[in-house]
Order: sequence, then C-alpha cells, then structure tokens
Amino acid sequence: MKKISGLFPLPILISLSLLSSGLSFAQSVLEEVVVTAQKREQNIQDVGISITAFSGDQLRALGLEDTVDLETQTPGLLIGEYGGAGATTTVNIRGVAQLDFADHQESPNAVYIDGAYVSFIGGVNVSMFDLERVEVLRGPQGTLFGRNATGGLIHLVTRKPTSEFEAYADLTYAEYDKIRSEAAISGPFSENVRGRLSFSSEHHDGYYENTGGEDIVENATINVRGQLDVDVNDQVNVLLSARYSNTDNTNAGAYHQVGAAPNPDNDGLVEKITDANRFLLDNFCTGFNGFPTMTPPGGSDCYGNVEQSDVFTVSPDTIGFFDREMFGFTGAITWDINDSVTLTSITDYQTIDKAYLEDNDSTILPVATFFQEQDADQISQEIRLNSSSYKLQWVAGGYYLKIDSDSEQRVNQSPFFDIEFFDNFSHETESWAVFGQAEYSLNDQFSIIGGLRWTDDEKEIDLLNQCLDTDAFGFSAFGFAGTCDAFGIALDTSTVGGRSDGDWAGKIELNFRPSDDWLWFAGVTRGNKGGVLNATVGAATGVNLDSLQIEPEVLVSYEGGFKATILNGRARLNASLFYYDYEDYQAYDFIGVAVVLSNADAKLFGGEVELQANPIDGLDLVLGLAYVDTEVKDVRLPSGSSADQEMPFAPEISINGLIRYEWPAFGGLVALQGDFNFVDERFYSSVNHPVLQDGDYFVANTRLTFTSQNGSWDASVFVNNITDVERTVYHFDLSVAGGGYAIEAYAPPRWVGGSIGYRWN
Repeated sequence: MKKISGLFPLPILISLSLLSSGLSFAQSVLEEVVVTAQKREQNIQDVGISITAFSGDQLRALGLEDTVDLETQTPGLLIGEYGGAGATTTVNIRGVAQLDFADHQESPNAVYIDGAYVSFIGGVNVSMFDLERVEVLRGPQGTLFGRNATGGLIHLVTRKPTSEFEAYADLTYAEYDKIRSEAAISGPFSENVRGRLSFSSEHHDGYYENTGGEDIVENATINVRGQLDVDVNDQVNVLLSARYSNTDNTNAGAYHQVGAAPNPDNDGLVEKITDANRFLLDNFCTGFNGFPTMTPPGGSDCYGNVEQSDVFTVSPDTIGFFDREMFGFTGAITWDINDSVTLTSITDYQTIDKAYLEDNDSTILPVATFFQEQDADQISQEIRLNSSSYKLQWVAGGYYLKIDSDSEQRVNQSPFFDIEFFDNFSHETESWAVFGQAEYSLNDQFSIIGGLRWTDDEKEIDLLNQCLDTDAFGFSAFGFAGTCDAFGIALDTSTVGGRSDGDWAGKIELNFRPSDDWLWFAGVTRGNKGGVLNATVGAATGVNLDSLQIEPEVLVSYEGGFKATILNGRARLNASLFYYDYEDYQAYDFIGVAVVLSNADAKLFGGEVELQANPIDGLDLVLGLAYVDTEVKDVRLPSGSSADQEMPFAPEISINGLIRYEWPAFGGLVALQGDFNFVDERFYSSVNHPVLQDGDYFVANTRLTFTSQNGSWDASVFVNNITDVERTVYHFDLSVAGGGYAIEAYAPPRWVGGSIGYRWN
C-alpha cells in the first residue's frame, strides 16, 4: 500500500507541547528532502540556509498550482500581482521586494527553473506542473546565484526523464467552470537515451462580476515541456529541455475602487474616504484641476461614481485583456572529470511576448486605462566546477547574461483630460560574473564556508516619453481645455542613457554539528542588486529625470539559526534570526501616474521557525511563523517633510499551518487535511499612505482525498478559502492623477471543486 505519511515540508513554529507525550516513536517516516541551495545536492538539514522546500507530491497534495500559491505555506514569502491577471508578479521575501511594474525591471528575489535564471517579472507567475521539487531560499544568495538574489530566490526543479516507463494524468473541475488538466509520459528510447513530455492547461471564467457584460479575470493557459536526457558516455550527460507557455485571457484586469484623498493635516498622506472624513474628498474634488465637485452623497470619486458594496462587482467601460507567450530552451551538460570533480554547463534562452490592457478605475465612465506591452529575449550561460573530498567541498565558475527588451506603456486619462501618457523604450542589460565558494571541515563538528562573487553590469536605455492629445480639437468631451500644453506638460521627452556597475557579493559562515541530528549556523552575507534605469510614463509630467538613475542596493545580512531532527526522528524543527543593514534600498512610490524610485537606507530584523512532525502514523503536522520589523529611513512625504516608513509588502507576522490525517478505509487510504495562512497588516508603498494599508487576513482550505490500495489512482474534493475571505494582493493610489480614488486588486474568492488522477508505472 502506498504510504503518504510524513508528506509535508513544514514551514513553521509550533510549541512542542502540541505533540502528545508518552508516544513511542519507533522510526522516522519523514521523507528526506534534497536541495541544491549550494549548487550541489544536500539534505536540507545539512544546509545552513533558511529554506522551505516542497516535493512535487507535496505540491499536489496541498493543491498549489502556480508560483503565487507558494506564499500560503512558506514563511516570510508574500507574492502580489496587479489586476488579478498575473501580468506582473512581485515576489517579496523577508520584506525585500521591488514593486516597479515596468517590464524591464528585475526583482531582488530571483526565480530559477532548472538552474536557469528568469529575468522577466511578467513571466514569474507560471504553472507548477510535473515538478520534482520547489526550493524557496531566504536571505541573500548572490554568491552562487547572482546580483539579483538580494532577498532570496525561488527555484523550480522539473521531473527528469526516467529509465523506466511512467505516466500520469490529473483532471480538476471547480467553480467558475474551472478545468485544469495535467499529464506527463516518461521513459527510455534506448539504454542511453530517455525522454519526458509534460503538459498542463487551465481554463476558468471570470470571478469579478461585470454588470455590463462578461465576467472578468478569467484564465486560459496551456503549457508544454519536452526533455531529452542523453548519456554520451560513462562520464558525460546532456539534458535538453524546451518549454512553451501561452496565456490568452480576453477578460482581464479588474479592481475595486474606493474614494481617496490627501489629508493636508497628515503630511499630505492619502486616506480612504469614510463618512467621518468625507470632507477631504469633497474639498479635493472642488479644487481638482479647477473643476467643480461632482461627488454626490456617498460618491467615491470626483466623477460621481459610487463604491460597489461587493468588491467582486465591477462596471468597466473598457474590457481588458492579458496575452502572454513564452518560450524557453535549456541545455545542461554534466561531465564527471574524475571521482571528485564535475564540470557543469547550463545554456539557456528565453523569450516573452506580452500585452496587457486594463480599465484601472473599473467604472462605467471612461476615466483611465493602462496598457503595457513587452517583446523581450534573454540568453544566459553558466559554467562551473564542483569538487568534493573528505574535508573540502568547493564550487567555482563564471556566468554571462544578456537581456534585450522592447516595451511600451500607455496611460489614457479622460473624460476631463483627453490626454495619453505614452512611454516607449528599448532596454538592454549585459552582465558577467565570476564566483567561488568553499566549505572546509575543521574537525568532525565544525566547518567554515566562504564565498565571493564579482558581477559587472552594463545597462542602456532609449526612452521616449510623450503626452498625446486624444481630442482632435484640443478640448475634452466636457468642454474643458484638455491639451497637454494647457496643463504645462512636456509634449515630448526623449532620453538615451546607460549605467555601468560593478560590485561584489560574499559570505562567511561557521557551522557547528554537535550530533547527526543538530546543525547550528551563523554567518555574514553581503548581497547586491544592480542599478536601475527607471522608465516611467510620468517622466513627461514633470518627474525629475534624475530619478531615472537609481543606484545599486547593497544588503548585509547577519544571520544565525539551527536545524534539528527531534523526537526520535518524528519531527524536524528549524529556526533562524536575521538582521539586515540595507544601503541604497530601491524604495518605491507611485505619484500621479508615475512610478518613482529612490535610494534610501533601511533596517530589517526578524526570523522564521518551521516545524514538521509526524507524531503518530498517518498524522502530519505543519506549522510555521515568520516575523519581520522593517524601517526605511527618511522617506520624503507629500508635504515635503521626511519620516521613517515601513517597507511595502512586509507584514510583521505571518503564520501558516497544516494538519493531515490518513487512515485505511474502503480498500484504500482516506486523507483529510486542513491548512491555513495568516498574514498581518501591510502597506503597498514605501510612502505609507493609509489608503495603501490593508488589514490582516486568515484564509483556510480543506481537502478530502481517497487513494486506491495500489496507489494507481486517487480522487479529491476541496474547498479553497472556506470562509470566503476578501483579501487584497495590490493597491494603487490614483487620487491625485485619477480624480479622488484608489484601486484594490483582490485574490480569488471561495473556490469549490474536485480532482481525479491516475498513474501508470
């Protein structure tokens, strides 16, 4: 009978008192977790890095379908995407993030697929299908993974071709006519050649009700991946992988609109409009570019719109879309030069072609739309040597990356303005690096790790900002002057520039292993993120062009912790504490229609605790806690004064947990599971506007599964977001530019469904 106990990776803290005393723990049923966090295969309990890892079976049992879902069971990880469409995805680890949604920007939290870096922030949210495992590494990883792993990284590792035939197929049906399918077939072509073909698709209707047409935020995505694994001889192996993804969402980009206006008595910070402070909106609309107020009682903006009582009900005048096509090819060569030295080469090529349109006020009036398009490709090459001996393990290598991106952004504002801010630019990044890291065993208990990386970045941009008059007569539909020059806005601003940065990352760490079951570690790590050439549609509106040049950020991390296997192998308890000293943090703010980045120093303090336990046969417990306290120094407020602020996307506390019990029944195995995720309140900008703060939330899910006696098939029913909690994933303040409102993007509501799967072996 197939055993599923001991299944979960367990991100989180729990008091050991929760484990019943007096139980006889005869043997461990927790599966071994192997990771490649240090560019070599190791047991997760032997690596002095804060890591949460999921096997492919664990992802399936948890119902985690795409990269955004990882946040639900990973301490310290928060992922946001605006418009509810996945056009741009923001990864935040321990408060470290980059929120500029311009397509050419790179995140300080790197995403890798089979050792290949994914630079496109519009290509981060991908379907997790046919995976061997996922690793989430917290803390700077720049020594081995590069200059854009300041906060950490997510590594998706696919299942590889097998020497024996295997295949599987999964089918899910749920509310909103969701149909998700996944399948793979693998096996040998000959003694030395193996292949694997994997496929997934997902289709569902929109979950935002559109009062005037088809519902919004749908999904229609297909993914295909093919792999060929060839043993050239006893020493050389070649693995070739090609992947394709296509998303064609004809209804995308929906927001809930709320009234918002700046409060002059609170440093000009923007507040959400309530009955108590409605005068703020009325006063603002009266003076809004000289136009008289149009707000009725209860109005939520300067145009007379009224806030919808249901956050999932919208009335857009423009129906948005999200189209994305991605292709990638990876070639990995492994050469075992001798028993202790291995040469690895990873060559990767990727392309993305993306277009996205949204009605960002989501009301019946033609107030504003946002359009974004990117056509980009990247090529990367890594070559490294790994060596392992009794006392010394080391890795050394070189890396090259080139990214070419052509992008366009448009913000169309009406009815009063009838103007369009147009941003067209070409951006090129070329980067190379050399790196090395070694671990030396001083004796049976102590070992020391040292690493160093030098990275050189060259970036160039050719940027055209324009303000276009969309009214042929120079007047708005309401008879007010609407030309760009009438408002003193630059009609045409062209910028050609570049920057060159070189910097180092490094680490030193001491490990202490008093026994096979305990590892203590402490170290200092220096990470960095390359400088930024900011491309914002606001450059034509008077934003200082100096803000287009943003200096590299440097993060020095002081971290220590332990990893323990306890209770006679029935549980694992991992914990870490960290302090971050951040220099030239790339702080984010959104002013009018412009993304404004600036450098500021910052401090962070926090930690995580993770527990995984199997106290009795059939019972799995997963609990975790993450805490972070953040401070960005001397952030400039709208009033012109400065104050310390919290980092965006950085909840002070987040907790996740899971309980699963499995027992024999009906000639097979029945498993009942429940999991939850709690996230504290958080802001969505480095300027902590009250309107950009969201409260805490608690989301719970449940799943009931039956597995046949031989494990060949299973069936599940599930409920995601049992209590139908309304939680946001992104906020934007458009009060000043848009006319007295802010917008909120929400995660999906409650979702009920079922799935069935079959395995051939």
